[in-house]
Amino acid sequence: MQAVAQSLPPRHIAWAHAWDVPPGTGVAQQVDLMRSFVVGNCTGEDFARGWLRARLLSLANDERIRDPLAAALDRVFFLLEDYSIDPDLREPEDLPEDDLRQAVQEVMEDSQGFRSPPEGGSTC
Repeated sequence: MQAVAQSLPPRHIAWAHAWDVPPGTGVAQQVDLMRSFVVGNCTGEDFARGWLRARLLSLANDERIRDPLAAALDRVFFLLEDYSIDPDLREPEDLPEDDLRQAVQEVMEDSQGFRSPPEGGSTC
């Protein structure tokens, strides 16, 4: 039975932590953009456009994530719903860029999906 299972590896793996995500995927792009944004390497507009584009890529590629990473990325998605990418269309109740940056940083700090991997590498 074990030989059969080994000969049929899973077609899709659901990543639970940022360190599990392989480079070049849409999810990896989302994670990289979050890290860049919180340290000030990109604007809110660039972050929002890139992150949403990476989310679409992830969905198109049928990439799979699970909690706690899925919950963290969902929180960012909902934050972006309250942020106006186009400065000309911003309204007073829209989330300002500094508040978006702080909220994304809090998502990363609060989520087990972004904590350092345990000694010996990642786990399932």
